[in-house]
Formats: sequence, structure tokens, C-alpha cells
Amino acid sequence: MAIERVTFQGVTLAGTDENVVHFKNPDGTTTHAAMAAYLQTNWIAPLLTIQNNNFTWVQMLIQRVDGGGAPASTHVISPGQGTQGGDAAPPFVSALIQLRTSVAGRKGRGRIYLPGLSIGTFSDRGRLTSGSYTAFQTGLLNAWRTKFLFGGTAPITIGVCSRDNPSDFDTAVFMDVRQWCSVQRRRNYFIGM
Repeated sequence: MAIERVTFQGVTLAGTDENVVHFKNPDGTTTHAAMAAYLQTNWIAPLLTIQNNNFTWVQMLIQRVDGGGAPASTHVISPGQGTQGGDAAPPFVSALIQLRTSVAGRKGRGRIYLPGLSIGTFSDRGRLTSGSYTAFQTGLLNAWRTKFLFGGTAPITIGVCSRDNPSDFDTAVFMDVRQWCSVQRRRNYFIGM
């Protein structure tokens, strides 16, 4: 078994954003190139349908983090440009994907901030519009749930792992989008600026 950290890197007119997601490579035989190809089709492609056309994913870095310490491999994301028109939301405004494992408490939860959305994704009070919430469920999360959650069809499984001990990995069994926008104030917002 291998625990792989995938860092998705994207750009807007205003800066650079990253998503860091952990996957279990159960038998350790799925190569990074095969993972990148699978993630392009099954992670990025559905995501582009809800992202603004002013946002573009450019590359993903894939690195095994449990033991070893090999350098990350770099894979170009193409196509990577969002397809939604209209004005982009401010770059710090994100949708929040919630992950849960079968482990109780805070240790069993994780989150993914999704940047690059259109301003029309949210109402004037920061709540996902009903159409946006439905688009997340039908266009994105149903595809991700079927493939990447425990028991899914993907060769890799999404989960939550400890920062201190990446081999302490718990497979996600639940995934949903929070109905309110989140503000990304972490280190992976506008890196390098």
C-alpha cells in the first residue's frame, strides 16, 4: 500500500491556488503517470464544469508520502480551464468539500477548498444557489463518490491522513459540499505572491 499526496495547482488572473488531496494506492502498483491520467479524466474533467473560465488548472504534483521520500512527479493538466462564464468570484472565496471517514471525531474528517468559481455560484449572502448546489451534486460529487470513496471503482481511494504520520490514513466514506462559501486563508492561497 502507498499513500500518495496529489497537489493540484491552478491559476487565475489574480494569483495561484493549490489543492492538496491524499489518496491510497492500495496495491502500490498504480504508477504516477496512470494516476495523473485517471485524475485528469475523473477528477479534473467534472470539476471544470463548475469552475469559472477565468480559472485554469495547470499541473498536478504526485508524491508518495508514507516512507521513502521520493521527489514529486509533475504532470500537466490539459485541458484545465473552467467552462462557466460570467464574473469570477473573489479568489479567496471557495466551495468547501467535506470528507468523513468511519473514525469518530475531528481526526476522521477532512476538507478540500475548491477555488475558481463564478460569483453567480453564491447568493448575495454567500450561500450556494439551489442550482449550484444541484450542479455540485449531479455534475461533480456523484462522479467523485462513485469512484473515489471507500468501495469505489477507481484504482485509488480518497481519504484523510495525519500531517505528522501520513501512513495514519483513513479512507473516506462520505463526501458532500457545504452549502455556504468558505474563505481560503491558508498557506496554499496565492502561493508565491
